[in-house]
Amino acid sequence: MTSTSLLLFSAVLCIAVYSCLGKNPTPTSKTQCEYESIRKCNRDFKKVFKDARNVTGKYSSRVHAYDVYCDAIQTFMDCLESALSNCSNGAWLSEYSFVVLEHGIMDKKCGVCPEHSYDSLIGALQARKKEGYVGSDDCPPCAQRVHETCVWHFLRKMKNQSNMCEDIQEFITCYKKASKKKSCAYSEIIKKFSKLCQIQGERMLEEDRKHPGMMC
Repeated sequence: MTSTSLLLFSAVLCIAVYSCLGKNPTPTSKTQCEYESIRKCNRDFKKVFKDARNVTGKYSSRVHAYDVYCDAIQTFMDCLESALSNCSNGAWLSEYSFVVLEHGIMDKKCGVCPEHSYDSLIGALQARKKEGYVGSDDCPPCAQRVHETCVWHFLRKMKNQSNMCEDIQEFITCYKKASKKKSCAYSEIIKKFSKLCQIQGERMLEEDRKHPGMMC
């Protein structure tokens, strides 16, 4: 085989291998790691609600329901932070984690979950540099009412072991409506978070339709 033929053969082989890998990601590919991590973190999140129901039958009061919710969101954030390092900070996992982080920040700033801890996740995502970051915004009374209301709608659904994706869709719809109300029309934190919910939240739901079982 001449050197020219050898070069052509090598090029064709390289393209063929690249093509196969592109169509069939290996078990260690970043994409598979990301989806498996998201699936695991969603399971951990839902398990907090399931375990609470197993112990109490039903949530004994609104206060207890919020305690369960706050524990679940913190579990979600902690799991995603661990997953980021395991999956080399994959782009899709980072976007997904940013949505959950922003949700956690809203919980804390608006008084729903004052004990949330997420500073290390902010650092891992370099969240302060991202568009729509709400960590520097105040949560005025109007925004507090909106967030508490939308969280409670979400909680009522989760208490009945409903489909998580339907619950998320209702949360997104709740924020979409709230952002259009005159009382909150000029709240920066509501505008940012509502936009994030509508764009990234909808994308999360679309990805679950492509990869059944990732979230729901």
